[in-house]
Amino acid sequence: MYNNGNNRFNNRPNQTYGQTPPSIQPVKAEPLPEDYVKKAEEAIAALKGKVITTSKLRSLFSLFSETYNEVIRGDQEKLTPPQVAVLSAAKVRVYYEIGREDGYRGDLNSGSVGRFVKYSKLLEYLYDIGDSCEKLIQFYHYMEALVAFHRYYFGEKRDNR
Repeated sequence: MYNNGNNRFNNRPNQTYGQTPPSIQPVKAEPLPEDYVKKAEEAIAALKGKVITTSKLRSLFSLFSETYNEVIRGDQEKLTPPQVAVLSAAKVRVYYEIGREDGYRGDLNSGSVGRFVKYSKLLEYLYDIGDSCEKLIQFYHYMEALVAFHRYYFGEKRDNR
C-alpha cells in the first residue's frame, strides 16, 4: 500500500528515510572513581543549556533504589541473579530514555538525557557494577550526588547565587 512516505501507523513522515542510521558504539565499562562526589558535581556543572529535568533524573535514580535497599539490608558480597537482572533492565531504560527525546539522532549531545548520560558517564559506571554489591552501593551514592548537585545548580528555588 502506498503511503506517501508516512508511517502507516501514525501518519508522520518516516524519521529515518534517506538518513544514515546512527553508528552504535558499545559502552566500555569504567570503574567509578573514588572522588565520585567531585565527578558528580563536574558532570552536573557541565550541563549548561539543555538540562535534564528533575523528574527525569529522579526517575532514573529510582531504578536503583529497591536493589540498593536489598543490598544494604543483607550481608551478601555478590548481587543475586534477580538483582543483576534489575540492573540490566535499568540499562535498557536509560537507552530508552535517551532515544525517546525529541531530536535524538544517535548523538548524545542532541538531548538533555543524552547529555546527562554522556557527562555523568552513567552507562560506563553502570556497566562496571557487574555483580558487585560494593560497586552498586558506590554507584547509588554517585546517583545521590548527581541528584543533589542537580538540585543545587538547577533547582527551582534559587537565591541570588
